[in-house]
Amino acid sequence: MALERSPIIPLLAGLSPKQRSHCLSAGTMVRRQQAFGQWTGNLVIATLNRQDILDLPDLTITRKAIQSMGIPKILTAHHPDICGMIYDDQDRVSWCIRLSGPGLPVLQVDMFKSHASMAVLV
Repeated sequence: MALERSPIIPLLAGLSPKQRSHCLSAGTMVRRQQAFGQWTGNLVIATLNRQDILDLPDLTITRKAIQSMGIPKILTAHHPDICGMIYDDQDRVSWCIRLSGPGLPVLQVDMFKSHASMAVLV
């Protein structure tokens, strides 16, 4: 049986130290917010610093993947500024990744807002 190669592994391997730090701290913060906020299911709406979100690695996904993940329903119900996901590695470390693709929101530069809401699939 062939192993499926995830595009996330090479994405994380190529991170700069600053991106790695932001990716790990955002993942930890989302997991903490999930626990304290008693979010159930596979979604957390997190509020993060806009600059930290921009420093997260960007994973481009297809329209088919967007549909299969149920993202259109999330966008309609919660109206987040951006979408992301958590990747848990073999050591149970949580990495937060920004998602991009057709129909997904793009984080707009706004000089008057320092934070943004992010729908994170966990």
